[in-house]
Amino acid sequence: MEVRQEAAKTICSIADEEIKAQLKPLINENPEDELDTLRGYALKATWPKYLSATELFSVITFPKKSNSFGAYENFLTQDLVKDIQPNDLLIALEWVKERQIWFNQQLRLIDESGTGKGLDSSFRKLIISLIGKGFEFIDYPGVIESLAEIILTAMFEYQRIGGSHLEKLFELGLWNDDEKRYKLLVAISDLLVNGSIPFLQIYFLILAVKAGSYSFLKYTFFKLEYSLINSNLIIDNPTLYTKFYILQIITNKDFLWLINSWKTAIITQHKKVWFNFLLKVFNLQNRDHVEQILLCIINDNIPEFKEAFSFYIDPIELDSEQAKSARNYYYRNLELDAQYIEKNKTQQAEISLKDIIINITQLLDEALDKNLDAWWQLNYWISYKIDNENFYLLEAEVDLEKLPIWQELDFIIRSRIIEAAKNYVYNQISDVEAWMGKAYRSD
Repeated sequence: MEVRQEAAKTICSIADEEIKAQLKPLINENPEDELDTLRGYALKATWPKYLSATELFSVITFPKKSNSFGAYENFLTQDLVKDIQPNDLLIALEWVKERQIWFNQQLRLIDESGTGKGLDSSFRKLIISLIGKGFEFIDYPGVIESLAEIILTAMFEYQRIGGSHLEKLFELGLWNDDEKRYKLLVAISDLLVNGSIPFLQIYFLILAVKAGSYSFLKYTFFKLEYSLINSNLIIDNPTLYTKFYILQIITNKDFLWLINSWKTAIITQHKKVWFNFLLKVFNLQNRDHVEQILLCIINDNIPEFKEAFSFYIDPIELDSEQAKSARNYYYRNLELDAQYIEKNKTQQAEISLKDIIINITQLLDEALDKNLDAWWQLNYWISYKIDNENFYLLEAEVDLEKLPIWQELDFIIRSRIIEAAKNYVYNQISDVEAWMGKAYRSD
């Protein structure tokens, strides 16, 4: 087997295309190929030129050993997604949808030996990479609908896609493109308004057949029953919108876009979705938010807005309990803001002090390693004085031991500074003509 694996590796690297195509019969699982190494090279050699997306995703399986990373895992995490085309992407996303909930359940299922079956990291990377590719080709017909189903299903499945938390998508910067993000939200709104969540029903039924324990069956049918209930229970569930907000799929900056989406929506259920998003992102401290709400109430005379935001805009008696509560809330926020500012000042001072000491240490290493010019640069950093968020240079002070930064240095650094000073005095040759009469500092 090792000889065959090495031969396949060589073919991948240097063989002609016709020879690579002959590896196609090796893309299926082979019990003798313990780490799927041979299969990994076969897939690399034949995808995508000699292997269709349908053929590819029909043979993709879990790696045999989760703690290994060889040719097969390398193909899953790098080669597969790199060469995928938009028309193949629909097949790939369908593959993710069909297995999404089952992948997530692998994190919670217990096998016969009592050991948890964790989803392999290469599979997680593959799934997240396919989602990222979907955002790249979001305007290709059918892609946005598939992404919406995957994301919305993840909201019901512990905010996970294929075992990876949705935060992974945020870390990849997939939410940075507002136009694409808005298209995704519109597609998700369409799914929520469909009366029930048919794709969830199918997934839960498949899951029930595959489940291996009574408790898992009970959990599955509970999910199935929930998905069959009228969509009002889902659309009006504030937890769903909180998840979108926490994951920054919807943000405060989307407030005006949400208002316009509400205004242009024709179906009542769509209006509900956009309004619930509005309630989630509204910030009373944001002047633009308040102004937009007032425009909707005063200029557009929208009763839904007046009812929902009346607490913030209706006049109140100055000696009423409501006024007292509002004043307490205001002063409490002022106090919290002051504490936050003070905490930030302290943190900035600590961070700056840390950076200064790091610079001193680095220059000290240079000064003791024959770079004598590092000595005067070191003196520059020691001369800093930190006063809350303000910084000063005490250049007139010639005694280093009187400088505030000196007091922050430990005994070892102080001893090394003294050693560097002696080294500078004994060995530095001053080239007066090079610096006399010139204003120069390397900050």
